[in-house]
Amino acid sequence: MGIDYETPYRNVRKLWFNDSRSLAWVEARQDDADHENTNRRSHILYPPLADSVLQVIAAIPQDTGTRTPLPFSLGMASLPAALPLSFYVLAERTRQGRYDIQLIDPDGFVFGRFDRLEVRAAPIPFPG
Repeated sequence: MGIDYETPYRNVRKLWFNDSRSLAWVEARQDDADHENTNRRSHILYPPLADSVLQVIAAIPQDTGTRTPLPFSLGMASLPAALPLSFYVLAERTRQGRYDIQLIDPDGFVFGRFDRLEVRAAPIPFPG
């Protein structure tokens, strides 16, 4: 998609998708979990895990051509005090460029949501 993810941001372990939905198992790397645990507690949305949630929508086919889709707006977020170190992410396209995302624990309980997440294609850079 045009984005090179560094190791801490590679937390999507399994991914299933079709034309309008994607389901992923997201799990922090063990060395990151051990090393960043103190830092992680200072974030509601620990950046590597939060980014993994957004990566899941990239598996759903999008009409952005060769331009990278980026988050543009969010209607509502409902989250726990901190994301767990492993969980499922279910993303569903509700219309072109708009998604609802559920965060689901291993037992199937929905513990967080992002509703009406809108993405737009990154602007084409000016020739340099």
